[in-house]
Amino acid sequence: SFSSAFAENLVETVYGLVQGFDYATESGNLAEIFLGIPFAAPPVGDRRLEKPIPPSKWSTTLQADKFGPHCVTHYPIFFPGSEDCLYLNIFRPKEPSPDAAGYPVVVWIHGGAYVFGDTELYGYKHISNNFVEKGLVFVSVTYRLGPFGYFSSNDSRVPSNLGLWDLTQSLKFLHQVLPSFGGDTSRITIMGHSAGSGSVSWLTASPESNDLFAQAIEMSGSVYSHWSSSSNIVARWSKKFATAVGCDYDAKDLKQCLKNAPLEDFLAVGKNYPVFDVGETFAMFNPRIDGDFLKASNFDEAFETAPGKPTLFGLTTQEGLLWSAQVLPVFAENRPFYLSSESQKRYSRNDLVAYIRDFVATESGFGKRRFEAANDLVQFYTKGEDENSDSLFYFERFTQLLSDMFFVVPHLREIQKKQPTASKSFLYLYDHDLPQKTTSFQIKGTTHAAEWTPLFGIYFFGGPFGFTEADKQAQKNFVEMF
Repeated sequence: SFSSAFAENLVETVYGLVQGFDYATESGNLAEIFLGIPFAAPPVGDRRLEKPIPPSKWSTTLQADKFGPHCVTHYPIFFPGSEDCLYLNIFRPKEPSPDAAGYPVVVWIHGGAYVFGDTELYGYKHISNNFVEKGLVFVSVTYRLGPFGYFSSNDSRVPSNLGLWDLTQSLKFLHQVLPSFGGDTSRITIMGHSAGSGSVSWLTASPESNDLFAQAIEMSGSVYSHWSSSSNIVARWSKKFATAVGCDYDAKDLKQCLKNAPLEDFLAVGKNYPVFDVGETFAMFNPRIDGDFLKASNFDEAFETAPGKPTLFGLTTQEGLLWSAQVLPVFAENRPFYLSSESQKRYSRNDLVAYIRDFVATESGFGKRRFEAANDLVQFYTKGEDENSDSLFYFERFTQLLSDMFFVVPHLREIQKKQPTASKSFLYLYDHDLPQKTTSFQIKGTTHAAEWTPLFGIYFFGGPFGFTEADKQAQKNFVEMF
């Protein structure tokens, strides 16, 4: 009958009706796709730079057939974007769960150094084939980015960490609507990569959010990563931004001034800044410990009281390659990172020593011990150099240093801190090299974001290319681990 056909893919939620559509997976099963569901009121006008609030109910059926707008950021290369961008997507098996409680749920938080990224990039086709197919409800969420999500007045005049408050609101919203979509709210796993993983790490630390999910998956990103929590760097860039759009950073009414500034002014200012702050770290706008989203004064303290959740941590064998080698055109050669093939071959002991001295063993980090620390680090990272005449030896050590600094050591610190309370912690090391060799990689190793290809079909470094049988088996093993 017409009415039952019409009711297909129609879900009734406490906010209103949502109309989705079917997608047939590779094995012929059906997934139901719902795109662009608002989980918060649009953070526009007077709601710019304010914490998110729940969305209004809708009276007509929401046609959930296209992704919501990308969150605008300060850098124009990353799409036009919109401030009205707090939308999530839900993908579920069409077949109802045999379990009365519903299917387990995965909430995916994208990466992008807290300044770019969106959910459309990951799509729904590969996710349906890899996750929904296995009997999971998969949700992808957005959050405010760059100065809109992570502006810092270094005090309480402008709320910090708005992107993290957005993610927290998305989880609260999901607790309200997931039962309508056949999802089990007691079995939510939050999962992210890079800054998305840093966000997951933050959500496990904060009492505002850590009772809203059951498990966590952190792929290459931790609160202990310098780029994932730095008060001084985000304050420095926030001050530059405020001044450039004509606001007095030290004024009492800074927030009102920033609310009144036209979006065009933010974007015009952004054109003059790099995508990343190259030097000690690479993020410009990122979360910070503010006494609000996180009451504890440091993460060690936060994790002592946070409830232990089963957590899967993940790393690749050479995370740092994405920064040491010039991979993407948007990162033009920019010392001390993103070295061209020629510079990689010329990279010398002196270059490594200079980098350690200028950016790693800094006065702010080591004080009077900085020279001693620099010597120790040089010794540690140049072990075995005498018998190694390979011109790429020092470049490989530099890459390993970046991997350790940005990802490996922060993850190990977090695992150590969580160990006493965590019910279970696991760590995977991803080492499957797909043939996505760009000319810019002079050394072997699996770089940051290599997992995107098997999980989401995203070819970060050129492609697409056919999978060999070994690639398919590795993909199968990797996906099943999750």
